[in-house]
Amino acid sequence: WSLFGLPLVVYLTIPSSQTVDPHAQSGIQAQHCLSDEITWESQNRLVERLIPLLLTKPFVQGIIWNQWDDRQAHKFPHGGLISSTGQAKPALQALRSIREEHLA
Repeated sequence: WSLFGLPLVVYLTIPSSQTVDPHAQSGIQAQHCLSDEITWESQNRLVERLIPLLLTKPFVQGIIWNQWDDRQAHKFPHGGLISSTGQAKPALQALRSIREEHLA
């Protein structure tokens, strides 16, 4: 994108579990590149590594977390920052900290 001089808005969803998600669109399986095990902590670690990297790129104009709450119908399994039981996941605090450190 930077070669074209175009702004980039990143829509991001990182799963926090590989279990069946009854509120997710069927046929989509949770995966990410950090490890084979997908947990709340692996979601958090990927947020802590990826978001600051994206923020260093001048062509990245925004980063949008694509899914807020796992209690509502959603496309991607376990990609919310609020769990299906209403508990905030660690990635939410990581995003808050990154915002305070880099954007405030």
